[in-house]
Amino acid sequence: MKPLHQAALACVLLAISVAAAADDAPEKSAKPEVAKQDEPKPKKLEAKQSETDGSVTIGGKRIDYRAVAGTLLLDDKKDQPTASIFYAAYFKKD
Repeated sequence: MKPLHQAALACVLLAISVAAAADDAPEKSAKPEVAKQDEPKPKKLEAKQSETDGSVTIGGKRIDYRAVAGTLLLDDKKDQPTASIFYAAYFKKD
């Protein structure tokens, strides 16, 4: 067997033995357990939207616009919101 193959085999065997030893070790938590009543309630995810009007001057020409910002919700298989995505869009008026 080539020395490079021997070294690779030794690394794989070492990784397997370390993983097996970690599975046998009792889990230790760095944080003390906090009572359930002290835990803050997770915020409810909600779709939100805000609109504002503005203007900008480019090359001496005024451009009026409407800005829309908000969040979209992503639902899981049970139609429960699990994540939100932020967006912003600008629309030229006229």
